[in-house]
Formats: sequence, C-alpha cells, structure tokens
Amino acid sequence: MVLYRLFVVALSLLKFMMKLRLDSSIMKSILRILRAILD
Repeated sequence: MVLYRLFVVALSLLKFMMKLRLDSSIMKSILRILRAILD
C-alpha cells in the first residue's frame, strides 16, 4: 500500500511538472530560485 501511495504521489508530481513546463516563464523563475539556493 505504501508503494502504491508513492506511485500516486509521483504521478501527480509528474503531471504538475508537465503543467509547469507549458509555462516556460514559471520554469525559468523556479530554476533561478533553485540556483540561488544551491549557490
């Protein structure tokens, strides 16, 4: 059951990422934030 939940969460995250990819400006801003955090 735990594996199934993880699979569902992964699927929802994937759908979310696909939606974000459609909006490139949001993706670019997220990448900038991630780079700022990593640096």
